[in-house]
Amino acid sequence: MTTIAWDGITLAADRAAWSNGMKYRVRKVHKVRAKDGQTFLVAFCGDGHFAVNLLAWMRGGKHPGKSPDENTTIAIVIDEKRRVWRMSSNELRYCRALEKIHVTGAGQDFAIGALEAGATAIQAIKIAAKRSDMAGLGIDAVRF
Repeated sequence: MTTIAWDGITLAADRAAWSNGMKYRVRKVHKVRAKDGQTFLVAFCGDGHFAVNLLAWMRGGKHPGKSPDENTTIAIVIDEKRRVWRMSSNELRYCRALEKIHVTGAGQDFAIGALEAGATAIQAIKIAAKRSDMAGLGIDAVRF
C-alpha cells in the first residue's frame, strides 16, 4: 500500500512497503537530476524492485524493461515548471494531470480529502496513516 500527495510545493509519500503481511521501511520519493540536466521530483508506488530499476533509468541508466504491474500508475513525476505527470506501467508513458494538487496510491481518498480541505502534502500523508492501513512508518518529502 502507498499514499502519495503533491500539494503544489511538496511531494510526499509514506515509507511503508508491505510483503506477505510484513511492513518494512523504504523511500518512495526522490529528487532526480537527469542526464540532460533537468531536475524533477518523482514518487513511486507498486512493485518496489521495478521502482528501483525505474529510478536508475530516470537517472540515465538502462531501460528497466516491462513492468510487472500492467496498466497501473507507477510514478508521479513533477517537472521544474511544477507540472504533474502520471507514469503508466504500460510502456512507461507519461500522462499529464492538469490539476495543481495530485494524489495516488491506496490511501489516495484520504489524501485528496485532506488536500482539498487545505492540508499540506505531509499533513495529508499523516492523515492517511492515522485513519487507514494504507500508509505508515513515517513520511519522506521532496521539493524544488
